[in-house]
Amino acid sequence: MESPTLGAWGVGWQVLLDGLEITQFTYFQQAGGMDLHPVSVELTYGLEKNAMFLNHAESCFACHGLRGQSYGKVRHRDEVEFSSTTLKRLT
Repeated sequence: MESPTLGAWGVGWQVLLDGLEITQFTYFQQAGGMDLHPVSVELTYGLEKNAMFLNHAESCFACHGLRGQSYGKVRHRDEVEFSSTTLKRLT
């Protein structure tokens, strides 16, 4: 597994649920060209992908949570604004 933004690499595993990656476990052995002692461990969860599976949804924006609100209705505008801000910084 690699994390190019950190300049890190190491051995890792992915856990798939119905073809969706829901968890990733990585032993980072090196970061920024330096060996790590002790080896760092990263454990990530794809909560939105678990929600997609449980909701039988094609997109996380179609997932429904508390009070019947969809994730898209609550967070879509924030996601669009964050994405466009990030894109402007990159160009």
